[in-house]
Amino acid sequence: MLPAAAAGPTNLEKKSMKYPAYLGTMLVVAAQLSAVPHAAAGSAAVTLYSDITSSCTISQPEVVTLPNIPALAFAGKDPGSILMDYWAELNITVSCPGATRYSLTFTPGGATPTKTQCMATDKAFIRFCVLDFLTVLDFSKGPVVLSKPVISTSTAYHVLPAVGTGDITAGTVNGIMTVVVAPL
Repeated sequence: MLPAAAAGPTNLEKKSMKYPAYLGTMLVVAAQLSAVPHAAAGSAAVTLYSDITSSCTISQPEVVTLPNIPALAFAGKDPGSILMDYWAELNITVSCPGATRYSLTFTPGGATPTKTQCMATDKAFIRFCVLDFLTVLDFSKGPVVLSKPVISTSTAYHVLPAVGTGDITAGTVNGIMTVVVAPL
């Protein structure tokens, strides 16, 4: 029989040698894992926001033409009297996505500054009045601002002539008005 050292390990000895080697491997791996530094997890809240704005568009005719007015219609009338038989419609269409209300600003223009309820024209004997339903817009203090709900797309205003001061002359009369829409 050969000496144990020369013949090599027996099956029993092989198993007993592998087991300590296996444990040694486990310990080495465990030791390496424990050597990894511990990292702390971090978090931060991010708030995302955006301002949603509304914008408005307006559509209106460039010219509103009242019917022909006979000079006799002014006879015997006091300044400021509205001539109810000679009106025209001013249709304004507004779109304001994202808004529940909007404002319309009516600003009169023209050669003569407005000092009365109705706006001045290029002839002193006649003025133009704008009605919102049955209410005459009062331009005596400057532009008129109306606040409206966004419930319909089109609104009809009425433009009527009113008696001014001075001599009545035949011919074309012009008045200028700017209308601006803005979301509220």
